[in-house]
Amino acid sequence: MLLKRQKIVLSVLVVLLVLVVLLFLSLRKAPAPAPLVEQPVVETSAPTAPLEPTPAQVERDQTVALQTVAKTFVERYGSFSSESNYANIVDVLPLATKTFEVILLKQTQAGTSAEFYGITTRALVMKVDSRDEAAGTAKMTVTTQREERKGDLAVETVRYQTIVLTFEKEQNVWKVASAAWL
Repeated sequence: MLLKRQKIVLSVLVVLLVLVVLLFLSLRKAPAPAPLVEQPVVETSAPTAPLEPTPAQVERDQTVALQTVAKTFVERYGSFSSESNYANIVDVLPLATKTFEVILLKQTQAGTSAEFYGITTRALVMKVDSRDEAAGTAKMTVTTQREERKGDLAVETVRYQTIVLTFEKEQNVWKVASAAWL
């Protein structure tokens, strides 16, 4: 019995030894890395000025900036939970003008009901009604989908509602100056 076990152990050791030798030989015969070849230095002419954006690109960028602020504001401002202690209002304060910020803060002083109330708002369609870059004013209409829950969480109402936003530029950044649900 001991002989059989010794033969198995000896066979395993021989196989391992052969594998180690083969590995050593394969690593030893690996080709040497190719020598580094210096790349020729190509001198370029004076740097070219960046391309000026076209009026269409400027218009698109300004519209996108306005829409980004509108979407973020509407979805946060329009979403509310009686359990969140007006976190939705606090979230939009950086997006509002200083004057509108005062109005928003007054909204946080309203009491909440004992019954659960929650509403989730998604911006669906955004339309720039007017924008005057020189004056720093704009107006947008945003169509939203609002999912409202009262009391029992299983009771949910879906409705579509429009909100009109006015904007003013503060320090060259679009800020919401007013918001009115229609």
